[in-house]
Amino acid sequence: METDLLQWNEKLTRMNEELLKLPNIKVKQSSTPLITKINVQTFYGQGMSNIPNISVNVNWVQNGVIVAGGHAQGNGLNQLNYPYGICIDSQETMYVADFGNHRIVEWKKGATSGQVVAGGNRQGSRDDQLKNPICVVVDDETNSLIISD
Repeated sequence: METDLLQWNEKLTRMNEELLKLPNIKVKQSSTPLITKINVQTFYGQGMSNIPNISVNVNWVQNGVIVAGGHAQGNGLNQLNYPYGICIDSQETMYVADFGNHRIVEWKKGATSGQVVAGGNRQGSRDDQLKNPICVVVDDETNSLIISD
């Protein structure tokens, strides 16, 4: 058990060192002897965007699988172009802010391609257009998307 903790601590230290090499990343850790959560903050110009705290009790999958995109960069329904943000609703449907394609793509659990649910009509300011969306949030109560573009 102690060996596992030492290895885990070494991996976290290496990950922290790698993140600190990037100019727009700041890593905070709690001051308790064992890290209880990790908070990664990314900086965009004058503002700051927070990635949610990740508990150490999270069960991580050893070998990940591609759940959206995975067919090279592009604008097809099975492709993404600089995906920036994701949100997963209560039905485990994933919404991807597809920055480069100016759209929000919905990926149902187990789907092999997505469906455009906002934007996708080139860059612009019309009601049916987005301009480089970076974040999407699902409001299950009102069945709506909140998009930052």
